[in-house]
Amino acid sequence: MCLKVIPWIRKDAGIRPNVVQQDGAPPHTFKVSQAFLDEKLSFWANNTWPSQSPDN
Repeated sequence: MCLKVIPWIRKDAGIRPNVVQQDGAPPHTFKVSQAFLDEKLSFWANNTWPSQSPDN
């Protein structure tokens, strides 16, 4: 991610603001993943929005 994705986002977005949004998949909610994104990107944590599932 550090070598490919982040440089691509920064190049493609330029000075426009961007936000990484993920679903609740276990790899996305893993504490290490959350900490990495918080350090490297403008990131909204997995608990920023409540679930929108009709099963709730």
